[in-house]
Amino acid sequence: MRSLKNNETVYQKFQLFGKKILFAPNFLGRSLRWSLSGMVLILIVSIAIKTNDYEDRFLSELPKYEVAISGAVGLVVDEVLVNGRQNTTKTSLLEALNVKLGEPILGLDLDLIQGRVVALPWVKTAQIQRQLPDKVVINLEERRPTGRWQRNGRLTLIDEDGVTIRKLSGDLFQHLPIIIGNDAPAKVKQVLPILKKEPELFRRVKALTFVGSRRWNVRVDDKIDIKLPEKQIDKAWSHLATIEKGHKVLNGDVIAVDMRIIDQFIIKLTPAKASVIREPGRTT
Repeated sequence: MRSLKNNETVYQKFQLFGKKILFAPNFLGRSLRWSLSGMVLILIVSIAIKTNDYEDRFLSELPKYEVAISGAVGLVVDEVLVNGRQNTTKTSLLEALNVKLGEPILGLDLDLIQGRVVALPWVKTAQIQRQLPDKVVINLEERRPTGRWQRNGRLTLIDEDGVTIRKLSGDLFQHLPIIIGNDAPAKVKQVLPILKKEPELFRRVKALTFVGSRRWNVRVDDKIDIKLPEKQIDKAWSHLATIEKGHKVLNGDVIAVDMRIIDQFIIKLTPAKASVIREPGRTT
């Protein structure tokens, strides 16, 4: 359920935080509010400068006066626009933003808000901007799930950089391959782009295992293990894809293909098929 959509207003989103309260009539035009704010600021600063005894104190407190004055003339949060939200939940985003209707827009600590939003599991980057007089714009870039990391019998969703997103349960994200190996998440971004260059073959990939922190085993059709070499993975994978297209070698009689040695292609058959081939007097 996604009620935080592009161009959705803060009034709709922040009903959880209470009634809409503005410090100045909302019917004041934006240009008029700006003019009033500037005039009041100039007046107060002029008086303070003439009063030398309070000049230093006033200048140190000037940001607070600016916020108070901006709220008094209607420069308050009236809309929050969110772009790029797909998997981040509404509740978690609202809690991280913690922006209330009617609060002075100049009083928002954008860096603090950004830090809270980026800390959300799905968020990779976030940009928080003011659009004066009354809008706050949030642009999100969410993490792209790329695999399910298996460790100690549990599955964790990871992104393309190997960063963990969330723990998994049930049948969620079953279309993504299982990644196996303690240090596999940090290395998977190096092998996945290579495998995806052969889309027909990659669609059959069910799991990737990082063996000995050196090389990968790729499980195809949930029953055939492809043992890739430590180097020249792209060459080996492309070679396998070409052979499969022409000869359909990855069939029900095959349980493994060993490509660990460059320019060698060793097929391991099921015991039943291997015994038939070895049976005396049979021809193939």
